[in-house]
Amino acid sequence: MMAATFEALSAYDLGTEDLKAALLAGADGAHVAARAATQLIVEHGTWLEEDEFLFAIRVLRVGEDVVAAVDWGRIDLDDWHDQGAYQILLMALLLAGVQLSWDLEDIFRDLDDHETLLACRAWARVCAEILP
Repeated sequence: MMAATFEALSAYDLGTEDLKAALLAGADGAHVAARAATQLIVEHGTWLEEDEFLFAIRVLRVGEDVVAAVDWGRIDLDDWHDQGAYQILLMALLLAGVQLSWDLEDIFRDLDDHETLLACRAWARVCAEILP
């Protein structure tokens, strides 16, 4: 029997589409809220091209597969030039279980229609799996 090979990669080395696929593969099987947080970031797209966010992504090649996960506790942005993108990040952090000084109402405030739809989908995913 052959042992699996592992190789640590950098999120900076992957193109956006490969990174999206690796994040979704890495979130498969995770807790529903963490999976919803990852899906929200992938669907929004903005953060997957920002160095400050890529820094918090861990990538691993396992055999032929590439998986990635966000280390939510490593994200430390006090503010961002795009308020909607910042609030989406805060929403993802909240879903992932990071303690914030923001409440959900404040995070939803001032999102544009597209961002509101993405955020509502993320919460709907969580509710669909945890509510009877």
